[in-house]
Amino acid sequence: MSEASRSQRLFFALWPDAGERRQLAALLPVLAQGGGRPVPADNLHLTLAFLGQVTPAQRQCMEAWADTLNPPPLELILDRLEHWPGPRIAWLGPSAWPEALDVLAASLAEGMRQCGLQPDTRPYTPHVTLLRKAPGLPAVPTGLPVPWRTRSFVLCESRSDGDGVVYRVLRRWDA
Repeated sequence: MSEASRSQRLFFALWPDAGERRQLAALLPVLAQGGGRPVPADNLHLTLAFLGQVTPAQRQCMEAWADTLNPPPLELILDRLEHWPGPRIAWLGPSAWPEALDVLAASLAEGMRQCGLQPDTRPYTPHVTLLRKAPGLPAVPTGLPVPWRTRSFVLCESRSDGDGVVYRVLRRWDA
């Protein structure tokens, strides 16, 4: 089956540049000492909207919707280390963020509704997942806060292979 004819598991995200990725990846070994499975450095990102399994037509619709968005460059300070006990996730996010980030996430959620997808109904909490299966909040490592300046957002595919989950950037929209 060709890529154009199969459904895909997709999400929109802010994708760190090489410097930001290095800073985030440097936190992983320290955090993992308290237990949990570090997210592979190549998979670190900040989700804007999780689309789930989408058809080619829904992907095309969402890409067309994203083409209409014109978000400004965003500056974040990732300084809030938290743990969600239900999914056992340790994450890093901003204590405060620009309204433009909420507007971008809300715009993508509206696009999902327009394209026949169901957006998440929980309040948007921008975060980068660092550990999975984390038993609790790890000790705060050095290297915080992590500044993050972004001038684009991306559409990514999530694929499982023999080594775990691999994320692949499919398309980028510049601010």
